[in-house]
Amino acid sequence: MQQKIIMKVEMDSEKCRSKALQIAAVAQGVSSVSIEGKDKDEVVVVGEEVDSVCLAMTLRKKLGHARIVSVQEVKGGGEAPAGGGKGGGGGVINIQDLIHEFRTH
Repeated sequence: MQQKIIMKVEMDSEKCRSKALQIAAVAQGVSSVSIEGKDKDEVVVVGEEVDSVCLAMTLRKKLGHARIVSVQEVKGGGEAPAGGGKGGGGGVINIQDLIHEFRTH
């Protein structure tokens, strides 16, 4: 299952952005990483079975404040449609469910 993770990270300089890209790129299962957002403060990670909570903790440890904005399932070559998917969630995974799953492992 390909997923797209968007994380908001405090990045004040190009050095911080570069470091965030390096940290995200070496995470297990990552196939692409990019910086997006109006202020270039969002790290977008696409990959297979990427542990978003572990990635957020690593970014916090190395860069400071980082939070998960969304985790979405990517279907085929494009992004999942907003209303489709099982359960009507549009491929969006609830962050609270991820935190609960992380704590039970």
